[in-house]
Amino acid sequence: MNLFMPKRDGLMAILLMGIALGAALMYYFWGTWQQTRATATGPMPSLPDIQVPDEAVLKEMAVLRKHLNRLAYPRAAGSQVARLSLFGYTPAATGMRLNKRAAKGMTPPPVQFDYTLSFALAAGNRKLCLLDGQLFTQGAVLADGGRILTIEPERVLIEKTPLQRWIYLQEPQLGREAPTEARGPMPSTDEEL
Repeated sequence: MNLFMPKRDGLMAILLMGIALGAALMYYFWGTWQQTRATATGPMPSLPDIQVPDEAVLKEMAVLRKHLNRLAYPRAAGSQVARLSLFGYTPAATGMRLNKRAAKGMTPPPVQFDYTLSFALAAGNRKLCLLDGQLFTQGAVLADGGRILTIEPERVLIEKTPLQRWIYLQEPQLGREAPTEARGPMPSTDEEL
């Protein structure tokens, strides 16, 4: 049995489209009505009474206003310069020179291990590494006084008396897969202070 007859198909399609359009319009108007009902505002609450300070308090505030800048931004007493060498700052690296009389009381700069390891090869007796763009063998002495103690495939051990530090091709992982040197507590050195 044929549900739709060919003559009435057009009328039935128009009727179904009208029902769908009517349902969509009803849903739209119901949603906007719900929104306006939820966001309806009432009268604003009245402001609290604010009391104006009396004349004596206003005069005292005017006197304090003159000193406000000095209180907010105090100046240092004396002309002492901060000793930045305690934080690893070396003026020689920036082109500035230290006054030798003032430098007598200063602590020496910390030992630096700022090397870039690009390549490390350890195959039998052949042990080479590319450190800061230069090729070195195991036991070589660096320009800054450091000495290469050990070369391994992923890292190089450098000694600067009395400290030793591993320089890695990549930063060591910190986790269960990491080697014990990377996981364990590292001894504190002067450069970390």
